[in-house]
Amino acid sequence: MGAFKPSFRGISDMLNSEATIGAGLLAAGHLVQAEAEATAPFDPTSNGRHFKSSFSAHLVTDHGRRGSRLAAEIYSTDPDGLHIETGTAHSPAHDTLNHALDVLGKVRR
Repeated sequence: MGAFKPSFRGISDMLNSEATIGAGLLAAGHLVQAEAEATAPFDPTSNGRHFKSSFSAHLVTDHGRRGSRLAAEIYSTDPDGLHIETGTAHSPAHDTLNHALDVLGKVRR
């Protein structure tokens, strides 16, 4: 029986492949985005700008100590998003994105 000799370059190429790993990460990102949009608070008096419709998901390359890896990033473009997420002295935190991540635990593997 032969010995296994890993190709670290090959493993790195696989983990950075947008066609395989990237597609799965982006699909997961879109699930989180959809959950955030479904559960975000809605303020009808916000003059056309809504936290609920401000979410986006895309692939990014995370450059860490051990090399580069693809990651899905889900964010809100609403200028008030931070205050809505974390709350203020006058309004409670909604933790919309944090709670939206729970949808990934419900996905059947």
